[in-house]
Amino acid sequence: IINIFSKDPEVIKLCREYFSIIVFCYPLIAISTVFSMGSRSVRNPKLGMICSSIALVVNIILNYCLIFGNLGLPALGVKGAALATVIARIVEFTLIISYVYFIKKDYILKFNLKDFKLIDKDFINTFISKTLPVFINDTTWAIGTILYSVAYSQAGTSAIAASQIATSTGNFFIITSVCIGIGASIMLGNELGADRIDTAIIYAKKFSKLVVIVGLICGGLLILNIPILLKMFSVSSDLAPDMTKIFFIMGIMLALRAFNTLIVIGILRSGGDTKYSLYLELGCMWFASIPLTFVAAFKGAPIYILVLLSYSEEIVKFIFGVPRALSKKWANNIVKEMN
Repeated sequence: IINIFSKDPEVIKLCREYFSIIVFCYPLIAISTVFSMGSRSVRNPKLGMICSSIALVVNIILNYCLIFGNLGLPALGVKGAALATVIARIVEFTLIISYVYFIKKDYILKFNLKDFKLIDKDFINTFISKTLPVFINDTTWAIGTILYSVAYSQAGTSAIAASQIATSTGNFFIITSVCIGIGASIMLGNELGADRIDTAIIYAKKFSKLVVIVGLICGGLLILNIPILLKMFSVSSDLAPDMTKIFFIMGIMLALRAFNTLIVIGILRSGGDTKYSLYLELGCMWFASIPLTFVAAFKGAPIYILVLLSYSEEIVKFIFGVPRALSKKWANNIVKEMN
């Protein structure tokens, strides 16, 4: 995997050192995520927010200490960064488990070994039918984002740096819209689970309007702050023209991307319409934007053109996603089905 991004022996060595330590935190992340996401579904999103925020602060402090050797601790470099992450995840895991099992003793997500007997064949079959498409969707989507990086690398080393800056910046400006999508999935899921289908549909319409407004505002802010962003990332004069175009493209497309995020995460998945969301996301990415981006990359297109083509999936996703949302086929009571 590392060789896909770099052939530099020193980079490969550092990556091996990092992953040999970081691998130990993945089981903790899995368990913490289950309780954190589950808490959102039972209207307690604060648990995950508070625990992850504390873990983030711990991670930042330990990065400062262990990477550079501050406050009397050894300078471990990459190993220090990995160790800081592992410790932060241990803290997050401990806080979540302590709350669920010791602080809030009657917490709804608390379970013991006896509860595993309640899991029967019908439950498993229904669970798999709803969650397997999500697993395939997110896994192949992650692979697709890696392939975008591979395509960008064809434009040169500076293009890789530009794409990394663009990705981090884009994630910052889209985060509010993603939060709206997650909030919508919780509220719509609660209404659908209570068999209030009409209310869920009304909420979906309201969230659609809200996310478009927020997307336009965030996109506008991104475009207006392009000069500041160029200075913030110390973009060279050679790279500045391309970065300006990339930021402009991202700003223009942000509202559309935000709306599509709401459709997939907030609306379709809330009612268990996971198969269609799978076809929608993978079809648009793997049969539209990825092929177009790679063809352009191998023909020597500049980085801003590659970024523009990578956003072509959002246009296709909008065309096929809106009719599905309007059809109301997603508005299902999954709880009733599983019972």
